[in-house]
Amino acid sequence: MIINQDFALEKFLKKVIKCESCFNCCKNSSAFILKNEIQRLSELKVPMYIKNDIYFIKPNSDGRCPNLNQENKCNIYEYRPVACRLFPFYLMNRPNYEKTWVLYKFCPKENFLLHKNYTKQILRFIAYDLEKLFTNEEINEMLHADFVISKYDRLETGFNNLIKILPVQNNKIS
Repeated sequence: MIINQDFALEKFLKKVIKCESCFNCCKNSSAFILKNEIQRLSELKVPMYIKNDIYFIKPNSDGRCPNLNQENKCNIYEYRPVACRLFPFYLMNRPNYEKTWVLYKFCPKENFLLHKNYTKQILRFIAYDLEKLFTNEEINEMLHADFVISKYDRLETGFNNLIKILPVQNNKIS
């Protein structure tokens, strides 16, 4: 991970969304975990499962993240995976789709600054800068994680709730 990654991620995300802690992002989802995050999350006793060499946080039986407590606060907020830190940005790598940065619209509409004063062109600049925060290996892990998800998520959930922003830069893909 690149130094000051969290600070930079927070800076970019605040340009797009005003988080009101609705935790829609922590419900009915299973965040992937990068290799460099596995040990720390294991130490924190985060339940995980593996599909095709990709680790994921194992959701509770109701679909909620097991790290989301009764007060809708994240028990591992300081150590949450990159997938959680990036949300609502996401790297998509689905069959018949270009490898691309997308913005999910699961958050309440009124929280999206995008609808108020951001154009798709500005989102492209943000996604381009976001990509610079990650190593080639991390980008490739994120792309592989979504490819694995696409093999098991036949419903392609969320496609109606996303905005395609910017293709992944070619020098990042192996």
